[in-house]
Amino acid sequence: MRLALAMVLAAAPAMADPLGLVDYDALIDANMDRAREAWGGNRVITFEDGTEVIFSANGIIRTREASDRYSIGCLALTLAQISAVARTCPGVVGPGDADHVDTAIGAMIPVYANSIRPEPADPEEVGRRFEELVQRVRASEEFSCLLSPQFYDALGTLTAPGARSRVEDWLTPPRLPVDEPCY
Repeated sequence: MRLALAMVLAAAPAMADPLGLVDYDALIDANMDRAREAWGGNRVITFEDGTEVIFSANGIIRTREASDRYSIGCLALTLAQISAVARTCPGVVGPGDADHVDTAIGAMIPVYANSIRPEPADPEEVGRRFEELVQRVRASEEFSCLLSPQFYDALGTLTAPGARSRVEDWLTPPRLPVDEPCY
């Protein structure tokens, strides 16, 4: 699934966690003994779930999915953009397709909540933050109903036969909701 997310990324509260729920200072402090030196003075903490937190002495944080799994944060960004389009651009997302997208959102929210570290988040809070992200996307100056082929590719991936099991695969196992890579 490939989707141009420039407008979403500009509207996101934190590049590493699109919903802004991860306390990275606490996460880094709790796992500092696992940090290893990396390039340019950066340090990296690699978690068992295949995610990495990359940070520097000046506090810049970047995260990524180091395994071959689809990043949960990217899925949240993609679903937020599709939801914003569905609510704003008449006829782009049909009712049946909207049901598939809503099902994917419903599957993503509890996994996202359980993936927050150092302690899980309340699923209701995740849902509220997701809705805030959708509204930020809609309010973004870059938002438009003139959509790229990548948007339609992402929508097709989420609504094609087998989409439910594909989303479940993307969400398994629960892991830190990083936003890279985002295809």
